[in-house]
Amino acid sequence: MSDIDSIFDKLNELEKKVENLTKIPTFHFALREDLKDEKQFLPTKAEPEASGYDVRAAQKDRNPIIIKPFQYVKIPLGFRGFVLLDIGMN
Repeated sequence: MSDIDSIFDKLNELEKKVENLTKIPTFHFALREDLKDEKQFLPTKAEPEASGYDVRAAQKDRNPIIIKPFQYVKIPLGFRGFVLLDIGMN
């Protein structure tokens, strides 16, 4: 194999890797056990092409969350997220 053939082989390999990096992952969500029948707590997208998800707070005690100015809080969302990406490594 010549040097040029070797270079083209390497370029083809790199091109396949770049194609795999541009694929959009699939997101799956699992609700907390006490919320499993309340689908409104699943993340949703306002528009199909939105870059993020809309979520709502899922307090276990169902009390409102009050946030004071300059206060940092962790807000329970009631779900876990899983990302699947088919990178074609067959």
